[in-house]
Amino acid sequence: MSFNKSEERLGELIRRTFLSMWTYQSPHYAKGKELCDALVVFGNDVIIMSDKLISFDAQANKSVAWERWYRKAVAGSIRQLRGAFNQLTKFPQRIFCDVHASSPFPLVIPKAENMRVHLIAVANGCADAHLRSLGYPGLCIDTHCDNDSPFMSVGVKYPEFVHVFSTAALEAIFNCFDTTRDLIDYLVRKQEAL
Repeated sequence: MSFNKSEERLGELIRRTFLSMWTYQSPHYAKGKELCDALVVFGNDVIIMSDKLISFDAQANKSVAWERWYRKAVAGSIRQLRGAFNQLTKFPQRIFCDVHASSPFPLVIPKAENMRVHLIAVANGCADAHLRSLGYPGLCIDTHCDNDSPFMSVGVKYPEFVHVFSTAALEAIFNCFDTTRDLIDYLVRKQEAL
């Protein structure tokens, strides 16, 4: 299986942290059909991650470049996350560890009514443009925006709550915690606060 640079970085980050015991990278729901980029199952908590690396076109009009990047990096991740969420709740027995859909997913996926899902979109490729435009490399969170996001801002509810991070931001968060429970508690608190 081949991964892009961003997916490789996400996999490396997961392997060297507390998530390594609970995470499978690139699980599939059918032969050749990827579910998500990383799936974490920790008791009744399930973290679904989608990672996109999309180049921000610095030569294009700023608002056009943002709209294109957002559509591919953020909205594209959200589509994958929603599909994975639906697949997990409707057909949890059809999750596999390999591209051939021959190796069943070894962790017990909780029943839909007990499952607490955390959706993480890892969106990369605009940090330099953001740094040039606003003076810092991270995305702004605007709880009012949706798919028509203002420049360099991301929302959280699409309609499910989605955590949008860059790999660098996710790495900083992972460095703050020692356990999967700590990370899940952070995601829950962040969602409640926003």
